[in-house]
Amino acid sequence: MTEKPPFSPYDSLIISAGSNEGLTLNNPVFDDMGTPIGTIGAVYLNAAKVVLFSSSNTTLSVTIGDKKYEISALGAGGGGFYGKGARDRDTKNGRRGLYSDIRA
Repeated sequence: MTEKPPFSPYDSLIISAGSNEGLTLNNPVFDDMGTPIGTIGAVYLNAAKVVLFSSSNTTLSVTIGDKKYEISALGAGGGGFYGKGARDRDTKNGRRGLYSDIRA
């Protein structure tokens, strides 16, 4: 990672790999543990901008809870999300979600 907030906009990272290493727009980006964290939002020769899933106006389909309810996770900015789904689901704040939109 070359830059992170506050030197780049929140919910984005600048990495030191670009088209020279085969990156293209919308490629998925994973952390060191293999968890998807965002997509490539801009590509340059030797660098790329990663847009994190928590960015405002980003929507993901996720499953949540033991019963694997499908909801929409809406990026709230600042590393946060809002969940949007059916009202009759018995999930609690802070539950972990599993991404269903992301493919390696």
